[in-house]
Amino acid sequence: MNIHTSISRIVGFILLSFLCGTGKAQEFSLGPVFGGNFTSITNLDASYKKGANAGISASWSFGKYLGLNMQVLASQKGIDYQVWEYDGKELKYYEGGVSLNYIDIPILFTTYMTPRKAKWRPRIYGGPSLNILNDKMEKPDDYLGKGLKPFELAVMAGAGINYRVTKRTQLSLDFRSFYGLNEMFYESPRVRYNHGRSILLGYHLILGKLY
Repeated sequence: MNIHTSISRIVGFILLSFLCGTGKAQEFSLGPVFGGNFTSITNLDASYKKGANAGISASWSFGKYLGLNMQVLASQKGIDYQVWEYDGKELKYYEGGVSLNYIDIPILFTTYMTPRKAKWRPRIYGGPSLNILNDKMEKPDDYLGKGLKPFELAVMAGAGINYRVTKRTQLSLDFRSFYGLNEMFYESPRVRYNHGRSILLGYHLILGKLY
């Protein structure tokens, strides 16, 4: 099974879940999100690399203040660096970088600050994210490491706000941070984890029963 087939099945699962859930007394939203990443890699004195971040978001609301959000995102990550290091004998200069394309699949547990009927709904959230390496636009050099791992498990947390435009549509704004929990490379001179921040805008259709 290739990665494109896997992603298609995940998106299909989200859509099927919504269709099955609309008959229950819950509120759902589904729509596109897009924005940017600012990413880096641990144990490197380097600035954050900018990249795009876009995909589909599905949310379930339970009760007045609780919810669950699942997303499938095409996410650009990586690093550009210029560093000097002393290896015990001499001072050496290293310059390089890598651009990586991931498919991120976060599952986020959400707490809302206001009830469903409110026009503005601030929220905080957190949860795990399974990140699948889809492509690398530049080959990592030996200073970073050898053999990129195809999967990454990360933890993600952030805050956002929803604005109800009409009874069936809403806009969203999110600020979040993420940190990889497993090393990126099979072989590396130092421990390397992805980490960074994201900002996302979204437009969502509200399905199911309105409260």
